[in-house]
Amino acid sequence: MFSLVDFISRAGTQLSAYDSQRTNLQTLVSENEQRRSELKKRIGNAYANLLVTILPTLTEEGLTTLSSTINAPRVARMWGDMKKREQQLIEEIRRIESDDEFRKSQALLAPNSGVLTSQIEELEPMYNKLKQEFDMLNSLPRMQRLLQSGYGTDRYPHKGFFKFLNSEYLEDWKNADIILEKLNVNSFIDVASRYYELSNQVKTIGESLTDVRAQVKRVQQKVQKHDNDVAEIQHLPENIQQEAGREVALFLQSGGETSAKKLSNGDDALKLFTVIDGMNHQMEYLEQLNQKISTDIGDLNQRADKLRDEKARYEQDRYKFRNKQFTDEQFANRFGNDRYDRAYNRYNRMGETIYVFNDYNRYSPFQEFLWWDVMTDGRLDGNFIPEVHEYYNQHPGYNYERDTTNNDNDTSGSGWSDVS
Repeated sequence: MFSLVDFISRAGTQLSAYDSQRTNLQTLVSENEQRRSELKKRIGNAYANLLVTILPTLTEEGLTTLSSTINAPRVARMWGDMKKREQQLIEEIRRIESDDEFRKSQALLAPNSGVLTSQIEELEPMYNKLKQEFDMLNSLPRMQRLLQSGYGTDRYPHKGFFKFLNSEYLEDWKNADIILEKLNVNSFIDVASRYYELSNQVKTIGESLTDVRAQVKRVQQKVQKHDNDVAEIQHLPENIQQEAGREVALFLQSGGETSAKKLSNGDDALKLFTVIDGMNHQMEYLEQLNQKISTDIGDLNQRADKLRDEKARYEQDRYKFRNKQFTDEQFANRFGNDRYDRAYNRYNRMGETIYVFNDYNRYSPFQEFLWWDVMTDGRLDGNFIPEVHEYYNQHPGYNYERDTTNNDNDTSGSGWSDVS
């Protein structure tokens, strides 16, 4: 049996473990997103390569012919759209390059020596120091009340001997004395004078700093816009290749070998289509894996919240629960469970296995097969992925034959076998 003290101690240890497990799972989600981002770039390049395979030289005539071949009118418009966009970008770049702020951007924004950056470096510490003092004065008791009433000046309404019989004056007097003592000054008029001086300085310098920062942002935006436009012009042909390549991929997907025969280098194009199809499945599997991990993180959070609440309840009223005891079974259910560590190891293996796969031509695009089993060589259970789950259900006799050319004697896997 375990005591309340044992429970509270073990709960603290378990909550720390949950924190660590949550961090590991969240890190894995981020890693998979980075993997998906890299795959997205590869897919874009693959689409471009697919077009280059059947149209080595990008021309308006070639795109027009391709458009007719694959029955994709959009492809015929791509050249004209590219030229139109190119002209827009050229005009935009010329306009930016004629802008005075852009032409002086280096002199304005150079670190440490730029006109604007130097102004910020000068104004920021000055503003922060004044603002800190101004905020301190504002935080003093009844400061606004004393200033607005004109305390210490002829504007102050309570005068003469009878002011000592007025509770409002006595309260003002007490708070003014507290302020004078804190600031080590003799007159509240000096405090008010410094307050209004600081108010004007903070306002003036703050406005100047805001203006300079706004100008810095404006110049940075012009520089960024210029750089983006220049980069876009350079990549316009590549963008067309990727977009047209997507249309070719759709054409091959719908017609397979029959469609490939209508294209120049159709066999090579079909091989590239298989690569693209595989990478798209990698993207999909990593996304589904992240959804599974996120579900586990949600489950972990619920368990942690429940345990944290229970621990807090016992800690807040130890006397009430002083005689409470826990059985070995109760402790086993609550503590020492490494399910999320095991899940992390499993998910990490899945993500790495899917991401590094590159044997896209192992299967022909004309064969029916499941990319998940090809990528994992049938060793990983992907039944949480809708496509995999559906495939298994629709093919009860399905049995993946592993590639034994590089057999690592790992016989662990999903266990799907021919049940027909």
